This record gives sequence, structure tokens and C-alpha cells, in this order.
Amino acid sequence: MRLSMIMAFVLVPTIAIAQTRPKQGDPKPLSGTVYQNLEFPRIPVSIEDLVRQSSAIIDARVTAVLPSARANLNDPYSIQTDAIVVVTQVLAGTVPAGPLAISQFGGTIGELKVVFEDEPQMMSVGDRYVFFLNRPSGSRLKTETGYPRFFLVAGWIGKAKVADGKMSFPVNARGSGLTGQNGTDVNSFFESVIRVVTTHRASARE
Repeated sequence: MRLSMIMAFVLVPTIAIAQTRPKQGDPKPLSGTVYQNLEFPRIPVSIEDLVRQSSAIIDARVTAVLPSARANLNDPYSIQTDAIVVVTQVLAGTVPAGPLAISQFGGTIGELKVVFEDEPQMMSVGDRYVFFLNRPSGSRLKTETGYPRFFLVAGWIGKAKVADGKMSFPVNARGSGLTGQNGTDVNSFFESVIRVVTTHRASARE
């Protein structure tokens, strides 16, 4: 089911979500599959952009996926799903010790499934990713079970899957500078990221 009207709201300072809505007066379906879209004020199109927009960059593996929950109890379509990850390497910034929660837009509650069309594939247990992260504020700072929560830069763009030693950004990631990294050796990718981080820090000190 695709709904027509678009409305934006902000969950964290750098992310605005444009949601498809029913026409005025129409009830919101609370079952079936509803497709949503994401819009962001700044779309990263290169590794440099991702580094500039990230507060932390980590290499981590998904160890669990928590039940989906609503970020806004007044909006049945504001479903998000936290994946719990264990960090194997911090490439930039700092993160709390122990497992972290990475929030994903979309998920299923009861008979209602919300899918964000740009990134329909949710993270699964065992997946390894390089995450470009930002920290939320306020009540979203931690999960109900106490895991520190982070959001991906630009929703789905700020994650690159590692499989068979190769990098893979989502096929919907905008900008040839990102999908052009697909197939890159993971160690070479790390070197590129660290080089950009070092350059960015040096520029910030000038």
C-alpha cells in the first residue's frame, strides 16, 4: 500500500523523515505493509561527506535485533528497529564500552509492517558493517534495556556491509562516490577512512 500526502518531522537533529500519509480524513491502515520515504537535509555522496557528518565510525557485528517500537506513540507509522552490535574496531570518535544499539527505520508491530523504500533490507544477526554514526538526544539516548543508541548518518547511507572481505554500500546509496566503493578490500577501505579522518582533524585545528 502506498499513501499519498507527505509530512516531515524530526527525530534527531540531523534527520528529517518524510512520511507518506493518507489523504485528509482517511484513517491510517493499521495492518498490511506501508511504504515510506526518507529525506535528509544533507545527503553524503562521498567518504569525505560521511566522515564530516559522523560523530563516530565503527566496525561492528550484529548480535541481536530487538522487537520493533514506535519512536512517536502518536504516529503508528514511526516504527523503528534497534540492532544490537558488538564493536570490533573504532575508526573515529568515541563510543561507550560494550554493546551498542543501531536504530533502523522500519519494522513490524502486530499486523503493521513499515518499509522504507530506499532501504528495505533490515540488518540481521551475524551481519558485519562499518557504521557512520550520530548520537540522538533526550529520551532516545538509550534503549529501554539500557543499550546506548546511535543513528546512522543519512538513515541507510551510513552503513557499509562487509562480506568476504569486501565493502558494499546499499545499492540505493546516493552518489557514485559511495556505491563506487563496493568491492573494495576492507583493509584498503579502512585506510581510506582513517586518512580522511586524519585530514579532517588537521583541517579542524587550523
